[in-house]
Parts: sequence; C-alpha cells; structure tokens
Amino acid sequence: APPAERVQAMLALGRNLLDSTQPAEGLQWLRDAVAAAEAIDSQSEVLAEALLALGSHLHQLGELAEAESALRRAVAIYRALPDRPAETVNAQELLARLLVSRKQMAEAEGLLRDALAQRRALHGEDDVSIPWAIAGLARLLDDDGRSLEALPLFAEAEALGARKLGADSVHHAVLLQNLARCQFRAGDFAGAQAGYRRSLAALMRLWGADHAGVATVRINLGMLLVAAQDWNAARTELQAAEQSLAGRQPGNPRDLALVRILLAEAELGRGEIEAGRRWLAQVEGVDLSAPSLVHAEYQRARAWLVAASGDPAAAKAAFAESEAAWDTALAKDNPRAV
Repeated sequence: APPAERVQAMLALGRNLLDSTQPAEGLQWLRDAVAAAEAIDSQSEVLAEALLALGSHLHQLGELAEAESALRRAVAIYRALPDRPAETVNAQELLARLLVSRKQMAEAEGLLRDALAQRRALHGEDDVSIPWAIAGLARLLDDDGRSLEALPLFAEAEALGARKLGADSVHHAVLLQNLARCQFRAGDFAGAQAGYRRSLAALMRLWGADHAGVATVRINLGMLLVAAQDWNAARTELQAAEQSLAGRQPGNPRDLALVRILLAEAELGRGEIEAGRRWLAQVEGVDLSAPSLVHAEYQRARAWLVAASGDPAAAKAAFAESEAAWDTALAKDNPRAV
C-alpha cells in the first residue's frame, strides 16, 4: 500500500483499539502513525490528521502536556496548507478546549472565534454546527467571568438552535440550559428560571420524569430558586431530584449530596430547622472533594444552621469559614472569575 494509506490503516487500528479494551496498545499505534506520517512529509495533511487523533485521545486520558504539543502541531500544519481543510476547525476547537482546561483563556478565545468564522465561511449560517460553535465561545466567556459578554451569544445560539435543531429537541433543551446558567450568573433570576423551566418541560416530554438529565435540570433550577429565596418552589424541585437520584444504583454520591445540601438550605429558609438539620446529616461522611463548589455549598448550609441556633459568635465563625470555602473553590474552579 502507498505510505499515506498505511498511515490511515494505522490510525484506524489505533482508534479501534482505544475504543476496545486495549487503550495502551491503541495509543502506541497512534504514536507510530504520527512517526510514519512524519517520515513521509513533515508538513502533510496526513501528519496533521495523525497528530489530531493522537492529541484528542491524549486529552481524554488527561495527558495534557503531550496532547497540547500534538494539537498545536496539527493546527499549525492545517493552517499552513494552501487551502485550509475543514478539519482545521475541529483541530482549533479541540486545542481551545484543552487550553481552557489549562486556564489559558485568551488564546482559547482567539481559537474559538477564528473557528466560528471558518465554520460560517465554510457552511453558512444555516449549518447545524453553528449554534454549538457560538455556545462554545459563549461558555468560555461565561467561565472567564464575562457573563454579560456571553449572554448575547448564548441567546443567539438558543434562537438558532430552536430554528435549526427543533424547539422540542434535546439539543435545544441543552442550549436553553446554557443560556439560563449564564442568566443566573448575570443576576437575571427571572430569565434563568424561565429558561430552566422550558428546558425541564421539554426533557420531561422526551425522557420522562425519572431520567438523570431531568434531575440535573431540577438541581440547577433548585439552586437558582434557593439563591432567589423562593424556598417552597426550590423544595419542590429538589425533592423531585432527590427522589430520582436516591433510587439510582450506582449513582453519583456528590450529585445526591448537593441536592440534600440545597434541600437543607430550602428548609432552613422556610424556618424548618430540624428538617434542614436532617438533610445535612445525610451528607456527613460523603467525600465532597474539598476544595470544591459542593463543599462550599455545604459550608454555607452549615453556617445557616449554626446561625439558626442563636449563637452569634459561632455563627460569625461559621460564615467566615463558609466564605473562605467559597473563595478557595472559586479560585480552583474559575480563577479569573473571582
């Protein structure tokens, strides 16, 4: 077989092995494919394809430094080709996602903006990939603490998604959640609640009330309602989520812990001190992976419970501990948004 076809065969074998029970062997085949392609031509499209495949799988495996090197080389080769292949867009988006995970937000933003422009030039505004590309850029801005810049992009993605993907589709429900999350961060509680409820209604029609995805939307809506101090509405949504998650084996203990922490806050907000105490007691012993946002939420609920005991000095200390937990969790999760 010609050399380029041999490289393609090596890539296919590597991908198949990675998807099976032999990931180490599959990864070696991808590395061998890169070496074989480089021996043919160090600036060829087939080498870029091999580097893209290798970088993508290394990213999935958490090997970020090696993945970044491979993806940067792939992007550079694709960009240097006389007619940029469509695969350039995917390579840039993959590299951007990796850079976000490494908190290199400015470079990732530039890559996503360029990739979006390329998608529009290649496929036109009506292509079904455009809403997702817009949402990806908006998510980066939102996670970078720039929710007000992200909002119009999320709204554009949601509107395009309704038209191109179907207003009753799972895809549109996800885009609604993205917009609602950003509205929540920006302080638009009414807009966020409307978006979460529209998404929830669509997913309940599509998946049924007990689906894990429905429970996730209920958790997000419940968190919003707690923040808005709509205690009764929060309790309703969170109880439904708790019942759904508690019946899942195996489930995600941190998700269930978060729901119970939020339920404790809702009960405390309603003045039901003992009910709040009981929900928090169910979280004792669960690994909340501190510092984390779930652990910070627990510390806040615990501070509310201490405050309800009527001991001002203990309450002051508990709230100081809660604020420290939030600062640490936010610095870890999203350092530029603190």
